[in-house]
Amino acid sequence: MDTFTSQWQLLPKIVQRGLLVSSEGKLHLMHLAQELLKVANQSSDVRLYLNLAMDLLQAAWTKDPLDGHLAGQLLALNTKWPRLEASVLNMVQFAANHWVIPENLKYYQRLAESGDGQRIHHFLSAQFSRDMDNLFWRQQMLTYGFFDQNENLVRQILDAPWPDVLTPCRALFLGNWAWLGQDYVQAVHAYNQAVGLDASWRRAKYLYQNDQKYAARTKWQEILGKNPWMISETLHLYDIIQGTDQQQATFNGPVAIALYSFNKDDELNATLASVFASKSLTHPVWVLDNGSTDTTAQILSSWKNRMGQRLEIISLPVNIGAPAARNWLMHLPQIRQYPWMIYLDDDVELPSNWLKLLAGAVQAYPEAGVWGCKVVDHAVPAVLQCVDLHLEPVLSEAARQAGKRFEVSGLHRETMDFGQFDYVRPCTSVTGCCHLFRTDRLHDFGDFDLRFSPSQFDDLEHDIRLNLAGHYAVYQGFLRVRHKKRTGHGLHSSPGAAGSAFANMHKLQTKYTQAQFDQVMNFETDLMLRDFWAKRRVVLQWLEDKS
Repeated sequence: MDTFTSQWQLLPKIVQRGLLVSSEGKLHLMHLAQELLKVANQSSDVRLYLNLAMDLLQAAWTKDPLDGHLAGQLLALNTKWPRLEASVLNMVQFAANHWVIPENLKYYQRLAESGDGQRIHHFLSAQFSRDMDNLFWRQQMLTYGFFDQNENLVRQILDAPWPDVLTPCRALFLGNWAWLGQDYVQAVHAYNQAVGLDASWRRAKYLYQNDQKYAARTKWQEILGKNPWMISETLHLYDIIQGTDQQQATFNGPVAIALYSFNKDDELNATLASVFASKSLTHPVWVLDNGSTDTTAQILSSWKNRMGQRLEIISLPVNIGAPAARNWLMHLPQIRQYPWMIYLDDDVELPSNWLKLLAGAVQAYPEAGVWGCKVVDHAVPAVLQCVDLHLEPVLSEAARQAGKRFEVSGLHRETMDFGQFDYVRPCTSVTGCCHLFRTDRLHDFGDFDLRFSPSQFDDLEHDIRLNLAGHYAVYQGFLRVRHKKRTGHGLHSSPGAAGSAFANMHKLQTKYTQAQFDQVMNFETDLMLRDFWAKRRVVLQWLEDKS
């Protein structure tokens, strides 16, 4: 038994589960560090808890090294439990001392909520020019600039003078910007001078992908040897060395591809173009027109003329909502004859090999109940909309008293797509944007619940039902689907849509008992744990083999 295996048994259950969910995300890592600190003094394993808390907090800070509040927390912990290297300590002290939240942020908050990119840009530029010594505005500009992929805003900060002590922080942002722009040579050049584990990990990945495998292996061994808690990275490395990242296959039988649409004529047209451009597409496509009043009918007619029997159209006089549309499609006698069924949203762009990647995930986990993908923003593909989803315990006593029984993981919103969610593994749920079912198993677990009309969470509820029956979802992180609906940063939904989503989440929270939600979480924890330990053994053997 290696040291990490024995240490793992000593960690609080909430920290174990948190690390299994992900070793990514600034706020997520902060939370796990705080959980360790809560119980450190009451435990005989105080040294283990404090060391890991410090490592997690430092990793969280290096994901956003201009965050002075987090730097202050790290500094306070280091005073009690010295662990930071001198160079890092100097950066942390500077960040803590030169980051000040302005007294009145009401106008900035209203501006951010408006989504007016041009006004936000001008406001942040003006504030930075007036108060260049306050790292708060530098941090805000970089955060907004990265998520909006606003090169002018990002370059304004990166090209401005930086305090010498923060040179490694600037190098990290330079590397991150280049990496997102797929300029990997420039990224690695910057990462050579950057602070943090992310920079070191990506340097090793670049080496591996450029046939310097021995050097990459040595670097990865060093990183994981010191930081065995990096579970997401271990999963990613497993898929790289096993070739699962490239694993493509074909289905052992025909697949029914089904879409439903309401008044999204242009988006639907582009989605169908993406579907019919798929490599080796021989599967039929069904589209349910959910009572559209725009030009959807004409667009579908045009596609029917081109595709003939490969496209089937169902036209309804009214919009019956997403759950009913899914049910209508799955109960069509023609579709029930197919061993496989895929639901697609009507506003996605698919890579040409998407079917082969889904089949590869089936090959890796043939016993699963549903398989899904990674979803990114269509306009800004570096922005993550959805990855593998997990139910998490409710930590707030007030929320529990109000009847809340679970949270849905959303830590992908804390970061951008650097490839850290590129892995294939079991989870509780996958997005309904693009998900695959065995048709017989889909029917085994019943229809999508009409109580979640017109949309929102009917797919999550169906996956929870599947988990309660002892099955699970599989996330195919190497299938990257672009989605035109903006979520997270940049989402400004109507009050009606927001109210409907809130009401549907309340329905889901109360549909099952706390014991049932706990059952799902415990089932997934055991599943993820077995999956991780099996993959970690393979990774460690590979790292130790220098032949």
